[in-house]
Amino acid sequence: MHFKETLDWYSSRRLNAPVSGFKVLVDNDTNKILGAHLLGPNAEETINIFTLAMNAGMKASDLKKTIFSYPPNASDVVHML
Repeated sequence: MHFKETLDWYSSRRLNAPVSGFKVLVDNDTNKILGAHLLGPNAEETINIFTLAMNAGMKASDLKKTIFSYPPNASDVVHML
């Protein structure tokens, strides 16, 4: 998977982020999240969600079903998978 720029996403635009993007690694066979790279506003908050999911052995499809509050950047997780 390639790094995807997210400067046009509302969460980045509302904070006037100069850089914003992500890369999420998911095993095609097991659908397990293997890793995530985040760059931009509140990345430290959002990466904790990926860490929790990986430590719990969650599948990407399960995390994608999660409902997050809006507008924090963490609500973008479902669009990253």
